[in-house]
Amino acid sequence: MSDTKYSFRVLVTHAQIGELQGCAKIAPDQFPEFKQKNLDDDDPEKKKVTPPPITNFKPPTAVAYLDATGKVMLARGEAAKLVAPKGSELSLSHDGKRLLYTREDSANDRTIVLYDATAAKSTDLIRGAQSAFWSPDDSQIAFLKSSGTALQAWTAPAGSPDRAAQLASTPVLALQGWQDVHTVLATDASKLYFLKTEGPPSAMDLGDIYGSTYQIAPGDTLRASSANSDLLAIAASSGSVSNVFLYEIRSKRRAPLTAPNLNAAAPEWSRDGIQIFFTARDAAKTSSVYRIFWDGSGLKRIRAGSNLVIGQ
Repeated sequence: MSDTKYSFRVLVTHAQIGELQGCAKIAPDQFPEFKQKNLDDDDPEKKKVTPPPITNFKPPTAVAYLDATGKVMLARGEAAKLVAPKGSELSLSHDGKRLLYTREDSANDRTIVLYDATAAKSTDLIRGAQSAFWSPDDSQIAFLKSSGTALQAWTAPAGSPDRAAQLASTPVLALQGWQDVHTVLATDASKLYFLKTEGPPSAMDLGDIYGSTYQIAPGDTLRASSANSDLLAIAASSGSVSNVFLYEIRSKRRAPLTAPNLNAAAPEWSRDGIQIFFTARDAAKTSSVYRIFWDGSGLKRIRAGSNLVIGQ
């Protein structure tokens, strides 16, 4: 940040901030802790310094999830109440008071339902549609609607579902939520689409995102960080199990997040962008919701159930 120029170039890559470039100098006399760290690195017998734990995070206060029998539940703190006996594809508004979910009326007929926690009432919002997501400011809803045999992305004002309009004509297989207030993410068998509400769409090859480690599948989940839209949390298969990994769009950097033994799926970012919640199944195929920090630390089982989404 100063005008001084140094002879060394330095590159810092941060999972949330992104890539920073600048210049540097070597000054071990001014930073003895770095000199000591280098000495420790040269001596394999010395114990490495453990990074300090993440403490500046807030657990969510309003969440929705599916319990062990598939019931739709809405919870504030530990207290949970039943919303519906069946449902899927949950999305909770940022104030935690309005829940969108999909009800499957038949194999080819689905309805987006709105549950109002204040009135404790469910209303059929959009028929013949599925996979609804609140926009980051809760002003819009993005969802999928069938056109013949293909699914396409639509949007509607949150208070006026009758004014729904097609967002893009591109056929997709899954909606992946909002990247920002103007961009909806969607996927097909080979591409990640950035569908703009105020501009033309763009796309990336999923093969470039997944690399050779992960296999692309229609049921994969991709979620953009609520604190950094350049950072994605992705659940995909690696061998016989599913793992969550992080991917930075601009730097094209990929980093594993969960251990293979967890069989992790359905990642969801906390509002502060520090925590990621996901579903894991044990050997008995019992599902539980876990939390992990974005740096891979702080793994903790939160509750029984699956597909947790966060409102507040």
